[in-house]
Formats: sequence, C-alpha cells, structure tokens
Amino acid sequence: MRIAIVTAGSRGDTAPYVGLGSRLQAAGHEVSLAAQRLYEPMIRAAGLGFREMPGNIREDFATGAGQDFQRHGTGLRALPAQIRFAGKMISDLGQGTQQAIEGAELVLTHRAAFGYAYWAAKAAGVPSLGLELFPSGIVPSGDFPPVSLAGRTLGHRGNLAGHALMRGIALASSPLLPGYKQYLRGLGVRDVGELYTDVRRGRWPVLHGWSPQVLPRPADWPAAAEVVGYWWPWQSPDYRPPAELAEFLAAGEPPVFLSFGSMAVGRAEELSALAVEAMRLAGVRGVIQAGWNELSATGEHVLAIGDVPHEWLFPRMAAVVHHGGAGTTGAGVRAGVPAVVVPVLGDQPMWAARLAELGVSPGAIPMKKINAPQLATLIKAAARGPGYHRRARTLADRVTQEDGAARVIEAVARLGARA
Repeated sequence: MRIAIVTAGSRGDTAPYVGLGSRLQAAGHEVSLAAQRLYEPMIRAAGLGFREMPGNIREDFATGAGQDFQRHGTGLRALPAQIRFAGKMISDLGQGTQQAIEGAELVLTHRAAFGYAYWAAKAAGVPSLGLELFPSGIVPSGDFPPVSLAGRTLGHRGNLAGHALMRGIALASSPLLPGYKQYLRGLGVRDVGELYTDVRRGRWPVLHGWSPQVLPRPADWPAAAEVVGYWWPWQSPDYRPPAELAEFLAAGEPPVFLSFGSMAVGRAEELSALAVEAMRLAGVRGVIQAGWNELSATGEHVLAIGDVPHEWLFPRMAAVVHHGGAGTTGAGVRAGVPAVVVPVLGDQPMWAARLAELGVSPGAIPMKKINAPQLATLIKAAARGPGYHRRARTLADRVTQEDGAARVIEAVARLGARA
C-alpha cells in the first residue's frame, strides 16, 4: 500500500514518524513522509520517500513571535501568543498537504496537520488515520485537562468543559485564518466541526504513541482512540559516536545529560553558563547537547556535543535533564534513567508531572523559573538517588515489552482490508 505520513513541527514531532515509517516499509508498504526540508536527511537515511512541506520551524522559533510563544508557555494567558505563532504554521501546512498525499492509498497524519490531512484525504477518497504523541484534546477526556491549560486538573467535569472551551476557540479561530478558510472552501468543506464529531463518535481512528505504563488510556475514550505504545525513532545500525564523546564517557562515572531540544531559542549564553554551573554544584560530570538554542560548555567536568541519537546516548547516562517533549520523555523512559524536566509549554508540564508521579523524577523546574542551585539539587537527587534508578529500570522493563509500531501496522492492515 502507498502510504503518506504528514508531519509538522520540531524534530521531536518528526523523528517518531520516521521510525514508524521505517517499520511500515519493512512490513511491505511504500512509505513517503511529508516534512520540512530540514528533516530531509533523516528521512532519506531511513530509506523513506520525502515530500517537502513549506516553512522552517527552527527559523520560526527564532522570530519574535516564536520567542513570545515559548516565553508565554501554557495557560489561558498564553493563548494569544500561541494563536499568533500557529498562524504561520497553518499557512505552511495549507500549501503542502494536498501535494503531500497525491497518489497515496492511505494517509497517516500528525496532530498539527489533522485539520488539513483529514479533509484532503476525504476529498481524495482515501482512508486516513490520526497519529498523536500526547493527549492534545482532539479526543477529549475527563481524566486530564487540555495541555494548553498547563496540566492543571479541573476535575472530571471541569476537564471536559476545558476541552469543550478549547475546541470552541479552535472552531472560532478558523474563520480568522484566511488561508485555512480558503483551503477548506477549495475542498468543499461546509462544517469544520465534522472532524471533532467524527473523533468523538469513534468514526475516525486516532492512535496515540506513548506507553500506557506512562499514561493509561482514559476509560471515557471511544473505542477508535487507542494508546498503542511508543514509536521509536529510526537509528542507523552503523552509528558510531564521535571519538571525543566516547573518550569522555570512558574517562569517569556516567555523566548527566542536559539539553532543551528545540526550546528556549535565543538564550544560548545564559542557559549554557547555568547548565555548567548546575553540573558543578551537583558534583557530576555533564554532557550538554547544543539543541536548537545552541548550548555550549567548557570545563573538565562537562562536554558539549552536537546531534547524537538519544537511543544510543541515554542508556549511558546517570540521569537526563530535558524540556519534557513527548519523544525525549519516551527516550528517557526506554533507557531506564531518572529525569529532571524543565518544561516550557504544551504537553511538557504534563509529562514532567507524570514522571514525578511514577517515581522516576525528583521533580521539575519550569524554564521561567530556572536557576542553577535548584537545578543542581534536582540533578543530584536524580543521579545519586538509588530509588529513582530502581523505579526507572522497572518502568523501562515494562515499556520495552510493548511494540507501538506493530499496533499501527495492524490498524493499517484493517483499513486496507476495508478500502
């Protein structure tokens, strides 16, 4: 079957779909992945077809609107900044989605592209399937609040009301985005709310790529909404680490990893100095990954690195410090190492809270409040505390028994049989 996977967002929004695409291809399907050009090398290295989506989110994060988006974080007060930033991404998606699915017999779509790929697939007469990395609210539940509200639970009824509010804001915002309005009109869409109705009534399947050991499936979801397990990124079997990194790892006790991924762009000097100082105060060695904010580090107890697969690196760490993105959170869980989370926005505060509840993290410190002494205290607890390591290893043993990609392959086979 010819499958098109439509993605949007950061590397963490793309890498799980590259791994999933590789598994689908190994199962006999012909897979193309639509993404922005900066991910083309990663996609082609995995042997997948590449279809370019317009835009460059790394450059967008560096703009004033992108930095406002990250600075405001989550919550109702952050909504104006979120909508301003989303407007650019939405325009890019509209330009690329229809071309991305041309010739496909099945469309799989990342959450950020739901509002495009669902309609484009429907207009083309081909089946589609939603793929989600966190509980975004496209499938509402009383078990948790919208991630846009910073993960603060409002109780079962309050959480459902919160999802209804966010859905209403999304529907009300659609006419205010001329590009999106034009896109829908071109496809003959009259009721934009039909997508939400189809999801709530179980008419459009949405598979969620995290472990139920980390966040259980809500009982009030429709049967077509499933939690299937993580989709691990593709890793080259020929990967070899840089010599400098291999030597650093061999020279002493396991270090602590730190990176903020695609977050906090524009604060390189401040956060680099803070990271080095936190490692010093904690009395640990550190591996500091540049990420999109281009962190750097100097000193005998730290090493600055570029792009190194977390799947290779994390099992060699004493603990990991990160922003709490879904993919990085999953990589840490899979490696069986404790975590310290520095959440910025979106689903990140929720994952931070879950890791603490599971006993594999001593706690989190929001990026807005980050400081070296408090971060050092958390790092020391994560790296030295035997309880965190024991619980992290136990959780990893359970999670690695799952095969989220196999569950998607099964769902694809069911859709193919009906087509």
